[in-house]
Amino acid sequence: MAIPQNILSVKTTNPEDQAFIDKLNALNFGAVVFKLMHSEDGNPMTREQAEKAINKYKMFLFLNFKYPNSHVVPNKLIDKTWHAHLLDSELYDAHCSILFNRKLHHFPYFGLRGAEDAQIFLAAAARSKALFEEYFGANVWEGDFPEPSLCCDGFYDDEVPCELADSLSESELAKAYAKLERLMKVRPMPVNFDSKAVSISLS
Repeated sequence: MAIPQNILSVKTTNPEDQAFIDKLNALNFGAVVFKLMHSEDGNPMTREQAEKAINKYKMFLFLNFKYPNSHVVPNKLIDKTWHAHLLDSELYDAHCSILFNRKLHHFPYFGLRGAEDAQIFLAAAARSKALFEEYFGANVWEGDFPEPSLCCDGFYDDEVPCELADSLSESELAKAYAKLERLMKVRPMPVNFDSKAVSISLS
């Protein structure tokens, strides 16, 4: 099990990065904000906390797009938000289809598979924190629950790099957005939720 070396140490951006962020910002995460505010774990978030959590979660999604063959480790706040998104499996699948044309699987055993895996996890967590700050600004990792969470995208394989899925065709994308519109009609939303409140941009 080798330590992945293909996370760049210097920030690079291209038009595809901005196109992904524009697509990400256009998606409505209001239902996930609502779920975080009505959490069943006894620790519901305020609306402000939930919107900040979505903002950081979007950064995590971008880094998974940018570095698909690397372990991008979330902090515990982002992981909690990822769980809330995953709980609405139909909405999660629709978002993943539009963003990645594949499912971003949640692998909850990273760092727990022996001493070598623990060292790989610590290295990946440190690089992930550095990437968050390179792309989105200093201290973006800090705040509530800044500790790294023992998970990553389960699609990543140490031995077999993933083959990137082609983007959806225009007709497939139109169908995906039409499905998403139907899904949103039956999901609760915070009052006067505005997607612009949780938009992200590259620093």
